Amino acid sequence: MVTRLLKISKHADQMLLEIMKGRKCYNLQRMTVNPLFQHRGYGTKSLKKSLLKADSENLPVFLSTNTAKNVIFYSRLGFVLIKKCEFPFDDDEAHSMNYFMIREPNSPYENLNDKLNL
Repeated sequence: MVTRLLKISKHADQMLLEIMKGRKCYNLQRMTVNPLFQHRGYGTKSLKKSLLKADSENLPVFLSTNTAKNVIFYSRLGFVLIKKCEFPFDDDEAHSMNYFMIREPNSPYENLNDKLNL
């Protein structure tokens, strides 16, 4: 399992370089909300400060996820799906779908403090 996670992480790092083409950005990694506390705004609240910081520095935020429902969550915060690809493992394990997203500064909200009402 650890080897599998390392391969996925390395693949995500390669996609970051390919997609951002050397452009400076923040890289959101491994955000998790306990399923018992999902759909209560905790994920959005925990991201708020980071997104505001990226906005203040006029920097995009890059992320990868392997869960389709996360694409919907991040889209609500202004992330746009840039690339979707299947990650094949060397052995006969199931393949993993990976989604790569970018949120440009101040997008789609002009002011996260006001628009997210947090």
